[in-house]
Amino acid sequence: MWFIFVFLVSLFVRLSYFLLSITGVFLGFVFRDKRIVKNTFKIIGVFLSTIILFIMLYGAIFTARNPKVYEYELNLDKLPKSFDGLRIVQISDFHLGSHGDNSKFVTKVVRKINSLNPDVVCFTGDLVNSLSSETISHSNVLQKIKKKSFAYQTKMPYLC
Repeated sequence: MWFIFVFLVSLFVRLSYFLLSITGVFLGFVFRDKRIVKNTFKIIGVFLSTIILFIMLYGAIFTARNPKVYEYELNLDKLPKSFDGLRIVQISDFHLGSHGDNSKFVTKVVRKINSLNPDVVCFTGDLVNSLSSETISHSNVLQKIKKKSFAYQTKMPYLC
């Protein structure tokens, strides 16, 4: 999975550099000193490509490994009183295949889920990248989720 990510980042960075370089070449035909325009756009291309690279790497390394918890309290007049105090934990786009056989991150998320003391746990979005077998190496950890009720929805039809 990381190989694909590195390939796509490399491709995106090169593409952005290429597009800025081509822009410099075309603008070079308009202005008298073509060299300055082409070189300026190449420098801008290198600078922006480097920024894009660091932003993508930061997202992949830091934010993907540190899940965020957002807490909301809903006050709905027409909601029955029996729902008062109901705690729902919703996990989106877990992508278990991205973690390989390493259950360290999955264990961290399960501990976080359990610390929230949920009544209902909902998995939405993609639980796996492409194969349902990606859950096998993490099934022992996922079974440790403490909940009173469980819901599961995915965009991948073979898991429904």
